[in-house]
Amino acid sequence: MSGALRSERVPLARLGVFAALGLFVALHWSALLSDPPVGRLLVATLVLVGMAVVMAALGVLMARRRLRWPLATLALISGIGLAALALGVPARLLAPPGWGELWTNLGVGIEVIGNSDYPYTGGGEWSRLAIMLGLVIMLGAGAALAFWPTRAAGTARETLALALVVAAYAIAATLARPDAPLLQGLFLFVGVAAWLWLPRIGRDDVLGALVLVAAAGLIAVPLASRTGGDEPLLDYTNWNLSSAAVVDDTEFFSWNHSYGPIGWPRTGRRLLAVRSADPHYWRTAVLDRFDGFRWLEPQPDSARPLELPSQVEGAEAPARLDRRWVHTAYFGIEALSSQLVVGAGSPLSVQGLGGTAPAYGGITPTDGDGISTGDSYSVRAYTPQPAPARLRRAGGRRYQPALRRYTAISLPQQETGTLPAQPGRPAEVEAVVSSLTVPLRPPGGGGGEAAGAAGRLLASPYAGVYRLARRLTRRAPTSYDAVEAILGHLRTGYSYSESPPLRRYPLSAFLFRDRVGYCQQFSGTMALMLRTLGIPSRVASGFSPGTPVGNRFIVSDFDAHSWVEVYFEGIGWVAFDPTPSASPAASISAGAGGRPQLPQGRPLPEIGSGEPRLAAAESGGGGHGFILAAIGSILALGAAAVLAMLARRRRGLQGPELAEAQLAELRRALPMMGRQLPPPMTLRRLQLDSEQLGRRGLASYVAKLRGFRYEGATELPGSADRRRLRRELGMRGGVRGALRALRAIPPLGPRPAAGPPASGT
Repeated sequence: MSGALRSERVPLARLGVFAALGLFVALHWSALLSDPPVGRLLVATLVLVGMAVVMAALGVLMARRRLRWPLATLALISGIGLAALALGVPARLLAPPGWGELWTNLGVGIEVIGNSDYPYTGGGEWSRLAIMLGLVIMLGAGAALAFWPTRAAGTARETLALALVVAAYAIAATLARPDAPLLQGLFLFVGVAAWLWLPRIGRDDVLGALVLVAAAGLIAVPLASRTGGDEPLLDYTNWNLSSAAVVDDTEFFSWNHSYGPIGWPRTGRRLLAVRSADPHYWRTAVLDRFDGFRWLEPQPDSARPLELPSQVEGAEAPARLDRRWVHTAYFGIEALSSQLVVGAGSPLSVQGLGGTAPAYGGITPTDGDGISTGDSYSVRAYTPQPAPARLRRAGGRRYQPALRRYTAISLPQQETGTLPAQPGRPAEVEAVVSSLTVPLRPPGGGGGEAAGAAGRLLASPYAGVYRLARRLTRRAPTSYDAVEAILGHLRTGYSYSESPPLRRYPLSAFLFRDRVGYCQQFSGTMALMLRTLGIPSRVASGFSPGTPVGNRFIVSDFDAHSWVEVYFEGIGWVAFDPTPSASPAASISAGAGGRPQLPQGRPLPEIGSGEPRLAAAESGGGGHGFILAAIGSILALGAAAVLAMLARRRRGLQGPELAEAQLAELRRALPMMGRQLPPPMTLRRLQLDSEQLGRRGLASYVAKLRGFRYEGATELPGSADRRRLRRELGMRGGVRGALRALRAIPPLGPRPAAGPPASGT
């Protein structure tokens, strides 16, 4: 077979092996997700195979290097982008303007899964996408290394490409135990052998190679089956790659808003477990007081917050609670201290704590000690989740006067003397505030605020907030439509960030200046906008549903959260979450009158379905440490392969070719180090000048080059000569000079010289 025909067969053979291995790895990678989108993963893998075909075709069919590389780069970018689209990444985020949002979303998703167990059962869209994109990155990098269109020898690149594919399988197999490890290992062994040998053996040798591989596999399978499968050879679950020590104390949260960068723990530590038939927000505190800057818990001497529709004073007839919205949840506290009881919705009764009493921000145990590690109790609560049609009907009713306390806000009026900074705002001057209660929104009105209240709002620092709320809801016939209009605005025009800047008026700055924040900014702004319209609203704080495991929800410190509650006549307080889905604390999608759904519409497991893998989930292993170790190993392997390729390319130079390369390197290095070479400059002249100036390393280096080129000597400058020259060139420039000398005279040797041989004696 001719060399030309053989060079065309090599990509075809390796492409077939890459496709088989890629699909095999993708199928097992899908085991990292519960309810995995197998079809999407396979389509994304086929897209990457198509990208590899394009690259291989460019290498075989195009002779001009200047065209091959740009086209290959375009194929790489297009392939990764199309694969990401196949997995469900929004197209707008793949364009340059959306890269910042894409990176933020993926960063949050990776942060959430860092301490998760596998298969990942969470409903976070970006956490699932981050897991799937890991496969795309590894297979895409492998395809680019193996099939990049260059005619130079690529053994190291092909080996590194194979290592990436095998590493992808190893990560998946480690995090999610294979169902048939021996069979899958045999398939992987055959694939590796085919990758290494198939492109290099002749057609007459294929049968013999297949027999050899099959025999080796048959011998290996029974030997592997005898090894201990229960005890790992390397137990990564006990690795501790973090510098932070895990202590055995509990975490405590202050629920008042602060609006500065997040200061509470974000380590993924489990705080509590909840057994519940449906996902809910686990409400702990109510913030119904806006002091002109931030949302706070009610004053201790204030009246008990209105919770149930039957408690509204002056109602013509007490509303009956809808039994579909009465739920019981069972709580087990693992690493949390709180003076307030973690519950769900409006509590009806609490069992297991010996007695509870109403508190100004929630409910508290009567013994005054709060809840802490080891406590377990149940909460029977009213959590309405009505359909939009019912909310619209309720939102058209006239509010009862008792709800006026939930449209009250404080407005800064003037500023006086200086004050030290306070949590949540970089206060420099004292602000005088006055109270304002906005008239309750009438049914069907577009706001209906009295002229006096509107005038005071327009004269305050929140005039822009009021105008925007009015503009967004000018065509909203009911309170529910007004809520949806503001909710939609916040969810589409703002980004999630846990490090927003501190501002004197943080909610106004978030709305019009910074446009970034976390749950406190989103919920606080929405509640403030609703109150300026006369719609009863408040902020609730606690935890988002957490990660479902069997019939439990595991809640960690990532799930600390704030959301908004809006009152609807005849229904009660209904939760709305304006925080984007990119946040670690995943929200609950709208109930729409039916059974609540986890984010992205993922249904809950039924009660009584058992708790598969619960023990593994509670062991705390599996996440962050191993992924970091795997990524570090891959990067180290890549760096080693690159260095090996460079060393092989440069150390392969010998004789006259090496001499020309060293001379060309020296001519480039001297000007870089400030050693100008005035023409004409011969090697003899350079040697003599260097000796006179005391630069013996340079003189010796030049003498060996000159002797080889013109005097028949056989010795060229070696590694020791290069080190001596490098030190001499960089000795007067400090650290910067040493780095420049290292760049000018690299340890691996000179790169091949380009152009005709240099002249001169």
